[in-house]
Amino acid sequence: MGVRHQSPRAGAVLLTTVALLVSTWLPAGATGSARTEERAGSLAGLERVGTKVKAQASRSRARAGRTVIVSGKVSGGSRRKVVLETKVPGSWRPLASTRSNPSGRYRLRLPTTWYHQHTLRVRAPASGGRPAGTSRAVKVRVKPSYKPAGSSSDYSVPYKNYRWNACKPITWRFHKGGGFAKSLKVVKRALVEVTRGTGLTFDYRGGTSAVPVRDSNAGVADLVIGWTTPSEVPQLGGGTAGYGGASATGPDQQHLEINEGWVALDQTESLAETYADGSRVTWGQVMVHEIGHAIGLGHASSSDQLMFGTATTSNSRLGRGDLRGMELVGLGRGCWDQGAR
Repeated sequence: MGVRHQSPRAGAVLLTTVALLVSTWLPAGATGSARTEERAGSLAGLERVGTKVKAQASRSRARAGRTVIVSGKVSGGSRRKVVLETKVPGSWRPLASTRSNPSGRYRLRLPTTWYHQHTLRVRAPASGGRPAGTSRAVKVRVKPSYKPAGSSSDYSVPYKNYRWNACKPITWRFHKGGGFAKSLKVVKRALVEVTRGTGLTFDYRGGTSAVPVRDSNAGVADLVIGWTTPSEVPQLGGGTAGYGGASATGPDQQHLEINEGWVALDQTESLAETYADGSRVTWGQVMVHEIGHAIGLGHASSSDQLMFGTATTSNSRLGRGDLRGMELVGLGRGCWDQGAR
């Protein structure tokens, strides 16, 4: 989708529709005595409960960026490895790890980089003949530092499962090409906000000469973001400040894994050269909007959502619908290798 710049005085930027390219794509024999089987069952039971792990969080609700400590105690000796994990559909994803001190106590910092209702556990893997153990679940909600506007149902996703593999970092490169001096810094800040909404991670691989949309991403990166002009990318014509989209493959029209994305920014347009500014339309909100298209979102229907078709000073931050849509195309839906959910 793109961003159309109506007028500097109007303080509004019209956002175009998503550019979407789609292609479709007997147990082992029982042996041994009953006594041996009984012995094996006894050992299995020990492995399940032999190591006790206790865990608690320093707070149950936190704003993004705030410190949350998960601490507790693990039995079975000192220097036990412990892993903090969060539950996603089909699997548990590791967030942090450490080793317990001589008394078995540990402290782990929860990364508060994703707006999410976390269901957490602390796991002590089996090691050195010591059995594994897992704590009871601990819940922590990470939320924005502001109150998101609008309705949580105000979002659009073109297809039922149209998203990146949320459990793989998305590599990206920046095409400088023009634009303002600190634009790369603003792009990185925009990606931080997308990460907070989706749980996706973005791996910066440096600059590129490839022009987004015009040139193929093949051999460059999963996602290319950068400056260009309407003469290079015709979709930017008519005062469109940005254009974002993605291509995907899958077995049918309802299950599509995105494997290439792009965001083109029109260097001939003039907007506030910052991430956010409540009194002006900024390049930062245009970038978040277009990256939203590149990760699988369509337009929202209300003007209080950042994914609405026009950027104004009233939708400079992610709304409730934006966040719900990002959850559906992000880590909140699990990994592609865990199946569609």
